[in-house]
Amino acid sequence: SDKTKEKVLAAMSELGYKPNAIAQSLASNRSNSVGLMVSELHGSFFGDMMSTIESTLRTAGKHAIIAAGHSDEEKEQQAIEFLLDRRCDALIVHAEAVSDDYLIELAGRDVE
Repeated sequence: SDKTKEKVLAAMSELGYKPNAIAQSLASNRSNSVGLMVSELHGSFFGDMMSTIESTLRTAGKHAIIAAGHSDEEKEQQAIEFLLDRRCDALIVHAEAVSDDYLIELAGRDVE
C-alpha cells in the first residue's frame, strides 16, 4: 500500500540507507553501464570521443566503463571480455586489431 511504502521510504531516509548497485544489477539484470573499448587512450580523437560518449551516457542516466586494447589483438579481446564480465548493458567497440571473425562471434553471443 502507499502508506507502507511511505513508511519504508521514511525509514530508509532516517537510516541513511543507500541501495547496493550490484544487488540492484543482479535483480534487474541491468547495470546502467555501457562498456567502451578503444584501441588507444591517447590522442585528441580518443579523448574527444570518450568525453562525448561519457557525457551523453550520463545525461541518459548511464555510466561508461572504459577499457583500452592498445592496438593489440589479444589485449583488445581481453578488454572486451573484461567489459562483458562487468555485465555492461551495451558495448561500444573501436577496435583496430581484433579479427572480423571475433567481432562476428561477439555479435552473435547470447549475452545477459
